Amino acid sequence: YYQDHPEYFALVNGERKVTDSKSHGNQLCTSNPDVIQEVAKNMIAVLDAEPE
Repeated sequence: YYQDHPEYFALVNGERKVTDSKSHGNQLCTSNPDVIQEVAKNMIAVLDAEPE
């Protein structure tokens, strides 16, 4: 997501820092409504694919 939407990631000490996609160190910008919508869309897809 970072390449197309750097604004999806939180500013930490004035910088947007993104680690590789396999780590869990990235911080999403939860004040961005587009981020909330994207997270919700992705979670709904996961739950639809694995309902149990």
